[in-house]
Parts: sequence; structure tokens; C-alpha cells
Amino acid sequence: HKFEYSVDGVITAYLAGGIQASIMVPESWPMSDSALRLLSLKNLNFHSKDVSVGSLHKLE
Repeated sequence: HKFEYSVDGVITAYLAGGIQASIMVPESWPMSDSALRLLSLKNLNFHSKDVSVGSLHKLE
């Protein structure tokens, strides 16, 4: 696992299996009730065409 944080408030997470998630972090987080926002979800594994449904959970 690897995480990168950019100055514009985006966390990019590189997860097992080649999954990359980009998440927007509100300025007031975690002190407020503001939710994190999923910007993108990609599978960087070139041998697989899609992110498997089994690896996803409910996103809000």
C-alpha cells in the first residue's frame, strides 16, 4: 500500500491488486461531518480489464 497527498486536498491510494483510488479531502476534515469524496477508482493491473465487483464496497 502507498498513499500520496497533494496540496489541493487529494489523497491517491495505491492498493493491493493494482487498484488506485483518488479521494478528495474537505478542508475541515476530520473535525467536521464532511464526507470524503471518491474522485476515481482505477485498476492499474494491465492483465485485468476491470476492477472486480467483489473488491468494491458501498460508496457514498
